[in-house]
Amino acid sequence: MLQGLNVYCSVPPSNKQAVSRPVRLTWNKLADAERYEISVYQSDEQTPYSKSYPQMVTSTEHVFDAGNVGETIAWRVRAFDKAGNAGAYSEIRTFTIQQ
Repeated sequence: MLQGLNVYCSVPPSNKQAVSRPVRLTWNKLADAERYEISVYQSDEQTPYSKSYPQMVTSTEHVFDAGNVGETIAWRVRAFDKAGNAGAYSEIRTFTIQQ
């Protein structure tokens, strides 16, 4: 069971960093995790960026290739174990699209 275990976002390395597209979002691997749910939001940190989110993945990275120059994007991730139990969400991280 994953309760109490946190996923830590690692790339981009700091909040509010300006990055070029595509943006590679990465996080730490949890030993008991079978898959991860990645959520990407508009700048309000609540509205899903598109109908593609949230999205389930089995790796510890996701490539985000959308957004306009100057747009702020927020994201977070959480892990699921084999039984389908969800872990805690990571902190919300933000980045801004640059040219």
